[in-house]
Amino acid sequence: DKTGTLTRNEPTVIEVATTAGATRERVLSLAAGLEAASEHPLARALIGAATQSSLSPAEDFEAKPGFGVAAVVDGRTVLAGNPGLLADAGVAPAPDLAGRMPGQTVIHVAIDGQEAGLIAMRDEIKDSTPPAVERLHDDGISIVMATGDAPGPAGQVAETLGIDDFRAGVKPGDKLALVEELQRQGRLVAMAGDGINDAPALASAD
Repeated sequence: DKTGTLTRNEPTVIEVATTAGATRERVLSLAAGLEAASEHPLARALIGAATQSSLSPAEDFEAKPGFGVAAVVDGRTVLAGNPGLLADAGVAPAPDLAGRMPGQTVIHVAIDGQEAGLIAMRDEIKDSTPPAVERLHDDGISIVMATGDAPGPAGQVAETLGIDDFRAGVKPGDKLALVEELQRQGRLVAMAGDGINDAPALASAD
């Protein structure tokens, strides 16, 4: 796993891009109000970046593991997550946001059925991670990183650490499938992860 295992799991908001009909403050405020009901580290980062007094309570909150969250905030239907979350809800990508923030961990925000903004996050690698990866390599162990993050930021982490292989954009079930795939190849597999989404893969690993 990447987030919280290789990285600090202390993301911060580094950039916000919005469509012409939205403002940075509005996108952050609605996304933070939605995420206030979530325990995810990205939620804490959003709440920290938004003005605390502007947050409205979320209603009809729904977490969609591997995709994001949805709720009604301040009378608006708000989605915050990856492109798959918006696509599943029938929300078309906003042309003026296309191609923005390449190579970054991005949360897509939709308000009332329209994509309104992108929020870029950064999560630093733990100080203990590079020497741990080096020791595993010294022991002849191949390392595969599996993450729900986008290919760009996932690839940067893998390259920085010298990880042998990585899989990006994976859902919880995909991590289990990866463990089983490696086992079918005759590999002895250990899994390291800190999240509830890692549980199936952790249970299946040798």
